[in-house]
Amino acid sequence: MFLITIIFISLTTSSLAFAQMESMKITGPKYPLLNSIFTIKVTIEGTSRASYGDFSTTMYLIDKEKGIDLDAFPLYLLSGENSVIVNLKSLVSTEKVQSGKYYIVKIQHTNIISEFEFTPILPGEEKPKETPIEQPIQDIPIVTQDVINLDKYNSGSDGSSIKVISAIETGRPNQYLIYFEICAGTKKVTVPEVTVSSDSESYTREVATVLNPGSCYLVDSNVEADEPTTIDVTFGNVVKDDTQIVELKAEISELKEELKKKDAVLMEQLKVIQNLASMIKKVFFDSFLNYFQLV
Repeated sequence: MFLITIIFISLTTSSLAFAQMESMKITGPKYPLLNSIFTIKVTIEGTSRASYGDFSTTMYLIDKEKGIDLDAFPLYLLSGENSVIVNLKSLVSTEKVQSGKYYIVKIQHTNIISEFEFTPILPGEEKPKETPIEQPIQDIPIVTQDVINLDKYNSGSDGSSIKVISAIETGRPNQYLIYFEICAGTKKVTVPEVTVSSDSESYTREVATVLNPGSCYLVDSNVEADEPTTIDVTFGNVVKDDTQIVELKAEISELKEELKKKDAVLMEQLKVIQNLASMIKKVFFDSFLNYFQLV
């Protein structure tokens, strides 16, 4: 997943109805190191009347040669200059990004789009020659702070596992954006339940994905922590796999059969009550009415 965050600004959801962006421009290092964390600057002109004065945008990483989106990520940006961290490490490990190739960072807010092109290089590698139409862009220093490597591993059933990779400061006090990877073991995992915890809070959430045996999925989540090293992610009470789903379906079928049987018993009891009421009416009330009619 394309790992990014915003430094020194508040993150919150905003209302697009009140966002009035006039322009957006992206600048950054033209040739960042392949396995590095670097920043780009996103300058926005305009005024948002949202609660926190921010703009809801989407950031895309695009393979220029193939013309395909490698990843997408939501961003909440303020008017003025924003610093956004781009983490290439996970993309390199999945071979989505390679040295010497051209990639585009595109940020879009409704109909306003800005793009920035970069080429990752290896240490000591010569920078590719620029074409005449390309303008040199002033490099922004590579940033490695604000990213806390957690490197925690928690196992689940059937060889499944959760690897907690890192936590990144969001700019809000004691608020972190964390990344963790869920891997299936010998069985297919459907909508795994995880518990995110720290020294300040703990909550359980479901990850909306289906993992085939041996596959992995990268997830991000927000968490509050006084000390980021206390952040951890473990499996919740339920890790659903194909076997469990079959068992649950069987249990549901059994419950339906039990309900049918109970409904049948209730209907029989209702018939008995109706017959009893009819008998009482015939013996007592009809006889009573007949007596007065004779009198």
